[in-house]
Amino acid sequence: MSGDFFFGVFLFLLLRWLALLFNLLAFPRLRPRP
Repeated sequence: MSGDFFFGVFLFLLLRWLALLFNLLAFPRLRPRP
């Protein structure tokens, strides 16, 4: 097991977390509730 593998997994989880956070913050602004 090399450090690059763990770095790739960490980067993948970070991107997923950022995508989830973006969905929670940006979508209500892009699609306001009636």
